[in-house]
Amino acid sequence: MSKIILIAALMISLAAKAQSGTSMTTAVSSTGTTGTVSTQTGTAADSTLTTDGQIAKVLLTVNEGEMDAAEIALKKAKNKEVREFAKMMVKHHRENKKQTRALTKLTDRDTSALSKSLKQEAKDANKNLKKESRDSFDTAYLQLQFYAHQKALNLLDANLIPNAKTEAMRSHLVKTRETVSNHLTEAQNLKTKIE
Repeated sequence: MSKIILIAALMISLAAKAQSGTSMTTAVSSTGTTGTVSTQTGTAADSTLTTDGQIAKVLLTVNEGEMDAAEIALKKAKNKEVREFAKMMVKHHRENKKQTRALTKLTDRDTSALSKSLKQEAKDANKNLKKESRDSFDTAYLQLQFYAHQKALNLLDANLIPNAKTEAMRSHLVKTRETVSNHLTEAQNLKTKIE
């Protein structure tokens, strides 16, 4: 199982997050140890996303983390459908990354506390994913995908879409939200199927 087992705890924390902007979830690893995972989605604390460049940087960071996880899955997944899902993740996130870059020119000032936090979180999650045994990898990867896509939906709804400055960025984010929602459903359905 994944280092981040979040089904019920995630749902509770997401409800709490809607109230406060940040929540902490107790996660249980496959060995039974516990840790704390932030499910901050950038509501009150990150209202400093004042440009489409900052919004784009957050979205690019999410895309990069997803592509990195998918590349790990392409090497370690046993199940053919999980590998196909990972291929789709690479393709869709690469396409989204290209579309996002086309909307704005990024500068160093576009890096925000939120994009830095998301980058570190993805790095840590993917580091843990690499440590999963081959026998537990598929379920762990899909669990991570469930968590990551739920978090991305929350970011889009609570922060990115409402703060978009141009109609082009807003339209791109709305389209991205639909794709993210589909990925979340597919990850959940596939996880249920292979368990």
